[in-house]
Amino acid sequence: WLATKADDITAGDLRKIWKGLFFCFWHSDKIPVQMELAARLSYLVYSLPQKVALIYYEVFLDTMAREWSGIDRLRLDKFMSLVRVFLNA
Repeated sequence: WLATKADDITAGDLRKIWKGLFFCFWHSDKIPVQMELAARLSYLVYSLPQKVALIYYEVFLDTMAREWSGIDRLRLDKFMSLVRVFLNA
C-alpha cells in the first residue's frame, strides 16, 4: 500500500503510520514474531522510491528518539533489536 501511495505520502502521514507501527511492535510478544516484523519493516525501504524511503527512515529514527524514554526495561531489548535490524538493512 505504501509503495502505491508514494507520490502522495508526506512526512506527517509517515509519522502517524510509524506511531502505529511502534505500538504494533510494542505488542509483539514472541521473539520470532518480533524479528519477522522488524525485518519486514526494515526491508520496506527497498520497495519505496528513494525520496520516500529516506523520509520513511528519518521518521523511523524520529519515532525511536521520541518514544525511547517511554520504553520500559522489559521491552528495551526488543526495540534495540529493531534498531539493529534497521541499521543493517
